Amino acid sequence: MLVLLNLKGDCLDLLLFEEPFHADRRSNPRGGCHPFQGNQRMIEKKPDRYDTIQVSARKYRPGRFSEVLSQEHVSRTLKNAVLQGRLSHAYLFTGPRGVGKTTMARVLAKAVNCENPDGAEPCDKCSMCEEIRQGHALDIIEIDGASNRRIADIRDLRQKVGFAPSRANCKVYIIDEVHMLTNEAFNALLKILEEPPENVIFIFATTEPHKVPLTITSRCQRFDFRSIARGEIAQHLNQVAKKEGLELSGETMYVLARKADGSLRDALSLFDQIRAFADGAFGEKDVIAVTGMIEDEIFLDMLGKIAAGDGVGIITELNSITGEGSDLGELYDCFLEHLRNLIVLKVDESLGGTCDVADSVLEGYLKLIPMFGTDELLDMFDHLSSNRVLFRNSELKKILLETILLKFVTSRNRMDTGSNPATVEHEDPVIDRPENSQPESKEDEVWKKFLAILSKRKVTLYGLLSSARPVALEDNTFTSEIVCGNSFLMDQLRMPEHVSILNECISEACGKPVCVKVRQGSSEAGSPSRNSPRIADRLKKILDAEEITS
Repeated sequence: MLVLLNLKGDCLDLLLFEEPFHADRRSNPRGGCHPFQGNQRMIEKKPDRYDTIQVSARKYRPGRFSEVLSQEHVSRTLKNAVLQGRLSHAYLFTGPRGVGKTTMARVLAKAVNCENPDGAEPCDKCSMCEEIRQGHALDIIEIDGASNRRIADIRDLRQKVGFAPSRANCKVYIIDEVHMLTNEAFNALLKILEEPPENVIFIFATTEPHKVPLTITSRCQRFDFRSIARGEIAQHLNQVAKKEGLELSGETMYVLARKADGSLRDALSLFDQIRAFADGAFGEKDVIAVTGMIEDEIFLDMLGKIAAGDGVGIITELNSITGEGSDLGELYDCFLEHLRNLIVLKVDESLGGTCDVADSVLEGYLKLIPMFGTDELLDMFDHLSSNRVLFRNSELKKILLETILLKFVTSRNRMDTGSNPATVEHEDPVIDRPENSQPESKEDEVWKKFLAILSKRKVTLYGLLSSARPVALEDNTFTSEIVCGNSFLMDQLRMPEHVSILNECISEACGKPVCVKVRQGSSEAGSPSRNSPRIADRLKKILDAEEITS
């Protein structure tokens, strides 16, 4: 027990304290002569429900080069520089948010100051590594460029940078969001970079490198950090969930990764947020409920309705989406992304790994592929991409999107009139013939089969031969004729690699080795062959127009 006597005029007050007295006034939050230990003890005993937890982005922050996700090109260079003793005095880390720029800076600070390094890797266990991880190391100075952007702040830095490290081997200055510094501050910083003190490393991090003056950039080693792929984010989230005792489905992880848009920090923040929402384990529906995202299955369903020419279904689906308050801009961009994935898979189904989607969505793609032609998918993608700026700036987004989707449905119905949408892809790509055409000859039949094979093998060659006509089929030679007004077309057809492809396709059509001979037709006729439609007829079909005669 501590007894203090307080003399106030003619009165003597007796103050009794159960806790030891500390003379340091800084420990007294109210500025009195004694610390309020009782209040401190009361705070420590507050209920557990008020305790804050460490967020996952900090709890699972990488402490070694090998743990930094998807930035191997940076990790490898820095590790070799540490091993070879070829460290630069200044580094510039650029890239999107949440991909590991500040984390890599801290790992480098550990690597040059670790007491028990494992090669170039810090041990992440020694007292120095522990201080850096907790942010207590006096020689590792982290500065926020947004709030310390004035010239006075940089002048203060210049005065302190020359002092030797107090405990570490090397002082490390990490300036985050360095592009926020003023021009005067950059000019003051320039002098330090021109003549840097010994045992000092500067690491600048920024999301907008174009705002950093070239005079600064040229004095730094620049590393461009990459956005993290969805698959890597999903895999990392799975590991974090297991450490937290949670089980996440593959679809749930991919939805989180898609919303994070390449930022691991955003993904971990969403993980914590949705975990709190669901009070523990959560699923894909919980992610969608919290973030307002649109399910991938909805896009697959909309594409299926377009393939079936179901305009009513498209409008109903779109009204349902807007009724839930979903972002139409996100809908537009995601629709573009799904079209891109279908186009890639249309080229080759083995490219599924480039689509960055869950397995269930990939299976949905494979079911949709036979319903669309490559040209149709490309036209839809071109139409959406060319109108994207107009859509973003429009105040009638819903109406504009409805019109675009109905245009796809209408074009599909016009193309598929009298045919099954699911079998359009397998129709032979031949020129339509007029109703009064004569029966096909043997040359016509072979030519038809040849074009079908060529369109799948080399679509550009198929386009060049679309106006050609068969002439004669002999034992080992197939002769065709084409009318062209310039030499470019014939030069293309005579290229050795094209000749080889043509011979392979005609041999497959004939079932035996045959060579293609393409000759230039007579210009007089310029007229179509007996079985070829007029140019006007072909234009009428493509444009859905009528010919007006005077």
